[in-house]
Amino acid sequence: MIRIKIKPVDIIIFLIFAAVTILSFLAVKKDSASKPMLIITAEKTNYIYPLDKDATYKVEGLLGTSIIQVKDGQAFFVDSPCPNKNCVNAGHISGNGQWNACLPNSVFIHIQQEDSEIDASAF
Repeated sequence: MIRIKIKPVDIIIFLIFAAVTILSFLAVKKDSASKPMLIITAEKTNYIYPLDKDATYKVEGLLGTSIIQVKDGQAFFVDSPCPNKNCVNAGHISGNGQWNACLPNSVFIHIQQEDSEIDASAF
């Protein structure tokens, strides 16, 4: 029979591990409580809208007007002047980091948490 002796250092290490675990859960919970935002980029301009309010937005791009709708916490292209309509057929986006774009019209939409930072931007 193996006998394990618990030392005071073991207890301290366990308490530190437990504290880090609890703080990690609290940090994740705080991040999930922030509101997602719809960011539309067109003509080197960013437009920021709440994702929890239903609305329709008309955005001017290189070829004409793209129509983007927010409904039930999801954003999607309703119409765009591009010839192949891949952006319209791509469907809805709703989660942090998801995106869609109308490349011919140079209109890009993506979802970002309200308090998260933008990693990079290129125009």
